[in-house]
Amino acid sequence: MSDPRQQPYEGYQPPAYTGYTGQSTPPPGGWQGTPGDPSAPAPGYGYGSAQGASYPAPPGYGVPAYGQPPEPPGRTLGIVGLVLAFVMPVAGIVVSAMSLSASRRAQVPNAIGAWGLWLSIIFTVLGALVFIAWFGVLLAVPFSMTGY
Repeated sequence: MSDPRQQPYEGYQPPAYTGYTGQSTPPPGGWQGTPGDPSAPAPGYGYGSAQGASYPAPPGYGVPAYGQPPEPPGRTLGIVGLVLAFVMPVAGIVVSAMSLSASRRAQVPNAIGAWGLWLSIIFTVLGALVFIAWFGVLLAVPFSMTGY
């Protein structure tokens, strides 16, 4: 018997490319050469790589599945802005405004972003009023003790 380690490596032969269009060959610009050939260019990694073939991505890899509408822009920022309205209202104003701006550019309504913006403004004003009242009480206490 011969030792399999001494046999020449024939390399992996990938199956024929079929793609979504029924093609039997990869699109132009793909990787040519045989595996193990040092003069051949290195294959690209991932879909649409600049070094290798640009095969179409299968459903579920960065593209919405068939029948599923894409998420409107600014929706995630609107949710974050609404949460920040209760925790840090000033940051909620900024994030909610960014959310509404992204939604307006796409001409999509964004009620969550609007709620986040209004609640952030209200809580910021209330916080400023509470701070002013608290500061006023701190200034008034020393004067009330001296009798002036």
